[in-house]
Amino acid sequence: MNLIEALQKQMNFCKEKENYKCGVYVISSERRKIVMEVISNITPRPNRDIDLRMGANCAEARWRNGSVLRIIYANDGARGHRLNGVIIDNELS
Repeated sequence: MNLIEALQKQMNFCKEKENYKCGVYVISSERRKIVMEVISNITPRPNRDIDLRMGANCAEARWRNGSVLRIIYANDGARGHRLNGVIIDNELS
């Protein structure tokens, strides 16, 4: 399964289920930007149900039903997240 397929699957779960939490663990901030661009490209426009946010330390897509897809930089501070689904950058394995 490639990144686009994995993201689409997790985004469908976020859309269909309330308070679904997904994490995408990436190895670098550059990869975080790439994942956010892919999410932006596969999100239909205009879409009032999804709010895309990208800050210095956090990138995420939030749905009105409470679901969230969070892009997480994999480091020692990335522990403790409670998630229903996870996508892991292949460089981390």
